[in-house]
Amino acid sequence: MCLLKRGSFLKLRVNFKSDVNVNLAKAQVFGSLGGQLIPYSLDLPDTSIRCNDKTNTSQCSVKVGDNFFTLSVKILEFYPTIEVPIVWKMVDQTTKKTVACLTFNSKIVE
Repeated sequence: MCLLKRGSFLKLRVNFKSDVNVNLAKAQVFGSLGGQLIPYSLDLPDTSIRCNDKTNTSQCSVKVGDNFFTLSVKILEFYPTIEVPIVWKMVDQTTKKTVACLTFNSKIVE
């Protein structure tokens, strides 16, 4: 379980392989609360994103073979101290199919 301290930064790097080329994929991040996926905005201040050759955008092309996505996001002080599974996806914007995904357990702490 990843402990996410209020006021700190979550730094995530995902290396993934794709067996298809995708002209435009978009990263999506969710918290799973009560079985519902709650979207997390990647457009917040203090958020840093890199997707393959693009910086400061959650969208990029995905090529066959090795790809990567990095994210640095602030865990805001008002977030409740709860356990929350985090879901990260890269979604093809044409077909709406998931190209890559990752789920991990986390807990927001003081």
